[in-house]
Amino acid sequence: MDIPHVETVKEAIGSQAVEVLGKIFESRKGEPPSVPIQRFRADHEEWISTLDILEGTYSLIERSRESADYLIRSYALPLIGSSESDEILNIMDKIYTRFPELYKEHLSQPIGIDTLCGSVSGRKDLINEALYYMSQSHGVYSGMTTGFPYIENSTFCISETVLSKKSIGRVLSEYYEWHFVNPKNQIASLESFAPSGADTWSVFFKEDTSDGKPDWYDYLGDTQKALILEIDSALSNELEALPTIGLRNLLEKIKGKRLGKLGNLIRKKRG
Repeated sequence: MDIPHVETVKEAIGSQAVEVLGKIFESRKGEPPSVPIQRFRADHEEWISTLDILEGTYSLIERSRESADYLIRSYALPLIGSSESDEILNIMDKIYTRFPELYKEHLSQPIGIDTLCGSVSGRKDLINEALYYMSQSHGVYSGMTTGFPYIENSTFCISETVLSKKSIGRVLSEYYEWHFVNPKNQIASLESFAPSGADTWSVFFKEDTSDGKPDWYDYLGDTQKALILEIDSALSNELEALPTIGLRNLLEKIKGKRLGKLGNLIRKKRG
């Protein structure tokens, strides 16, 4: 399946991150397929920082509800490039091509697994895995039963968005555009901006380096870099409201990555 921007994303995350994703995918077990976090990190201590970046910066892996296992996200599949990951993507594409017709017939009503799969053939475990990844992809579903698709008689509600996004490849490439391609272009635009009459373009970065940025800047994802540069640009123009909004957005993104489901639980208890 030809999915735009795959090479751009692989270049952005680096060859070691691609290797780590492949190893997690190769080692996955269970329903949904995953690898134990503590065991995997202990066996691959040389990858610990890369694992943290894949999870916290790029969101290409995530933790299970109990935070005991790493789960591959659907957006990582095209980056892996193995025969099995490609097979899962092909199954996802075949199932997804039926979604516009199924949505028109059922609208937002729950649909069973057998109906979703239709005439799709292949290994049952890979079909279920394909359904799982689709259920975790943005804009594909509007609801589902807990444990989908591994619980018997589980159901899935298709989102209206499938009428405009005609393939699973489009769903995945749109994620790449939002999180890698557009921020990268935005960074290039913001870094070339210099306020009129200013000695330096930045009031936020004051490091004594060639580009004025601290070492931690290179560990950020492009989305986070673009947001920081927007804040810096607004500060350099002596604006007040925009930097505050941008800083709040940045903190929410970081907090969401670090706290995850724990943060949601804390908020619910406080509410």
